[in-house]
Formats: sequence, structure tokens, C-alpha cells
Amino acid sequence: MPAPAALAGIAALMVASAPALAMDCVKARSAVERLICQSPVLRQQDRVLNAQYRFAMEMGARAAQLQGEQAAWLVRHRDACAQATCLTQAYASRIAELDAFIDTTAQPCAIRESMLVGPWSGLRDAEFDVFELQAGHVFNSWRHERPEYSGLKWAFDANTCRLDLFVAAGKPASHYRLFLTPRRRLLALRQQPPSSSVYQALHDKPRRS
Repeated sequence: MPAPAALAGIAALMVASAPALAMDCVKARSAVERLICQSPVLRQQDRVLNAQYRFAMEMGARAAQLQGEQAAWLVRHRDACAQATCLTQAYASRIAELDAFIDTTAQPCAIRESMLVGPWSGLRDAEFDVFELQAGHVFNSWRHERPEYSGLKWAFDANTCRLDLFVAAGKPASHYRLFLTPRRRLLALRQQPPSSSVYQALHDKPRRS
């Protein structure tokens, strides 16, 4: 399977429209939304789909088409369901479609380890506010520091564009699929638990879109 990489087609990061937002159960109004919020399984599927959709949008390829497809899926598939089993199948099908889009859009990995070394700042609601990949293969996070991650060893596989954080005895604590855009924005897709995050190198000056 092709690994994530620098994508020449990304001119700028795109902020996902309404279909990208995960379910806010506080504001749930429709019968379908209430049904999703009542099920831990469906809420998890909703988070997974949201992470995959946002990641696909940030890749920059066919963004308008993706928005239209997502809006159509909400109306024709998700909101057409009246039972949890129907919703489970609808979410699983859409998640598989987004996974396939990400895999087929990705190019062979062109990220070098030296491009990742240094501090990175999270944009929007990234998993880490700030983290650093040190040259000695030590991972550190600060601000809203995550003690379960800070100080872990890290390793990057340039063949697969996979970043691993290791706990004791060399066991991976988590792994991420990485993209590096031409504007040096780092896109990180974490599968378990699912999330997608965007980071900018701290030593780079912000650029206007």
C-alpha cells in the first residue's frame, strides 16, 4: 500500500465545512442524532469518520467533490437510517471510502527524518499543543503536557512515512501516518484512537494563505 508523503497538489490547507464536524451530542436534535449519541459504538464511528474526512480534506485533492459527497452521504445514507444497525453499516461504508481515497491519493514517501527533527506547534484542535522530535530520538510535549508521551523514544520509517512512539521494551505506544506539505505543514493521522492533526514547524514563520 502506498505510504503518505509530501503532496505536490496541496496549495494550502483547507478547513472542512459543516459535514466535517463530529457529532455534538449537546446539540443533538434529530432522531438520527439522538440515536447516534445514545450508542458508544456509533459515537466512536462518528469520531473515526470525522478524523478521516478532515484528513482527506487537508490532502487538498478534489476538496469540492469530497464536500459534496460527504453532504450527500449525510442526507441519503446517515439521515435515512431509523435503526442503529443501519447507521453502523452506513458509517462503516463511508469510512472505508475515505480510507481508500487517502490511500490512493498518497504518493511514495518523500519525507526524510531530518525534516521532522525540531519543535512543532499544533493548529486548531491538534492532539498536541506543542511537541518536539529531538535528534536523539526523544519525544517531548509541553504546554498541555502529556506525561504518558513526553520522554518516549521515537522512530521514523522513511519507507512507509510512519512515526512510532515507543514505551518501555521497545513496544510502540502509538503510531502515525505522516504527510508533509510543500508549506511544511505536517499532517498526522492516528488510527488508534482515531484522530487527525495539523502542525507547523515552530522555527518557520507563519505564512499568509
